[in-house]
This record gives sequence, structure tokens and C-alpha cells, in this order.
Amino acid sequence: MIRIGRPNLTSANGWSRVTAELTIDGAVHPLWVEVEDRYAQGICWDRSDAFVVGLLAFAFKYKHDIVCEAPLTNLLKEQLEKDFIDVICQHQPEVHHVKLSGPTIAPIFKDKVVRGMGLSCGVDCLYTVHNRMLDPSLGDRYFLMTDAHLRFQSDTEEISARRFKPLYENGKEFAEKLGIPLIVARTNWGPKVVAELDIHNNTTFCNCFVALSMQNLFTHYYLASGGPVRDFAVKYVRNGIFKTDCSNFDLLALSAYSTPALRFTVDGLEERITKIRTLLDWPDCWDN
Repeated sequence: MIRIGRPNLTSANGWSRVTAELTIDGAVHPLWVEVEDRYAQGICWDRSDAFVVGLLAFAFKYKHDIVCEAPLTNLLKEQLEKDFIDVICQHQPEVHHVKLSGPTIAPIFKDKVVRGMGLSCGVDCLYTVHNRMLDPSLGDRYFLMTDAHLRFQSDTEEISARRFKPLYENGKEFAEKLGIPLIVARTNWGPKVVAELDIHNNTTFCNCFVALSMQNLFTHYYLASGGPVRDFAVKYVRNGIFKTDCSNFDLLALSAYSTPALRFTVDGLEERITKIRTLLDWPDCWDN
């Protein structure tokens, strides 16, 4: 069983951090995400939403149910149970049917549109920027960049920071060119929390964990798809091994993760050649 402790918000050295202590089979593991203090109001620290979504892949694979001490948004809980977990398990009997328990609470309602998306400056990402983030009339816009994909179990903080630096500098230059603020979200999500919490094939779970941690800011969040819609499949296990990329069922997952507080949208389900042709006609992205 995974018990997610009540998240708490702290600030130190210009960064605001939300942390929840995870108790897994008696061992305690702190899981956190942090942003600069100027973005602290966007942090959602009084709900378990982000932590539940961020731990689903681990719970599926290692047969854990999840108990929350802080409230879970009631609509998110219902959609996860009925529209996501049930569907995944019906198609994949090897996957543990995760049970969610704990207090629930009504969704957050906001009257201001704020759009966001992750920023890597890869082909899929840039195509989604072109599709979704260029029109300022549709609401405030932010890019969100996380270092989770570049943290490995054997890394020191210095090594992780050195690996993240060129990605950040390139993204910062591109964001400034478009006039869109870039939020850096540092997190320990990954094998340093629990050795088996692996980014490989589980990128969507991690990205949505970080985005939901900022659901007091965002109302719409776009994820760039790495594959065409014909690759959609409710498959997570192949030959008894969890090795299918969870992005294959993003269309299902992102619908289940969406609430009135934060709507997730997958973009870029076209063929790769279509994306490249679009980017060749967009000079702003050529240097990044």
C-alpha cells in the first residue's frame, strides 16, 4: 500500500516546495516539486491530486493501492476509477486494479484562462507550441520545464544540474523570443524517491504530476504526442513486462485527469513528416 501524507508547502533560497511523505510498505519517501517563489501561488498544496497521478504507474506495476490523507478532487477520483483504472485493467489483467481511498473535495473553479505546456524544444514539442501557444488572445501563457527526465539514481545534484543547464538555456532563449514566461519545476520524482519509479515509458505520469502540482495556476495544459492517433492502444504490458510507452493511451489518460480546474489536451497526433513540414515554415523555431 502507498499512503500519501498531507502535502506541506515550504520556502527556502527563493524556491517554494510542496512535499508529501509517501509511506510504502512501512518505508517513508518524501516526494516533492518546487518552483521559484514568484510562482508559489500556482502551487496546489492542499490536495493529493498530483501525487496520486504521479504514482499510478508505480502502483499499477508493483500492486499497491493508494490511501490519501489530504483530499483528492472528487471528480478526478471518479474518472480515475471508472474511466481509466477500470479500462486499463479490463484490457490488461497483469495490471493491478489500484484502489483509491481517502477524503474527497469538490473541484477548483477559476474564472481566468491560463494555458501551459512543457518545453523541451523537440519536434513534437515545437509543433504543439505552434498549434496551441502563439495566440495571446486565448489567455495567459506559460511554459513549464522540469528536470525529472534528466535525473538518474546515481546522480549527484551537481551532475543533474549540469545535465539540465543546456536544456534550460535553450528553452529560455526560445521562450523569451516568443514572449512567454518559462517556469522551471524541479522535482525528485524518479528513482531517487523509489528505485522502481522510472521515467522510462512513464513520461506522461511524470509530466501530469508536475502540471497538477501547479493546478492553482493553469486551467489548460497541452502535452505533445510522440505518435499518430493510429498508435492509440490500451496496452501497458507486453509479454508480462511493463515496457509499452504509456503515451499510447494519452487520449484516455488525459481525459481522466481533466477536471474543471485543469483540462489536459494531447496535441500533435499527426504523422512526423507533417510536423516537420510545419516547422520548416516557422523560422522562429529554427535555432532552438
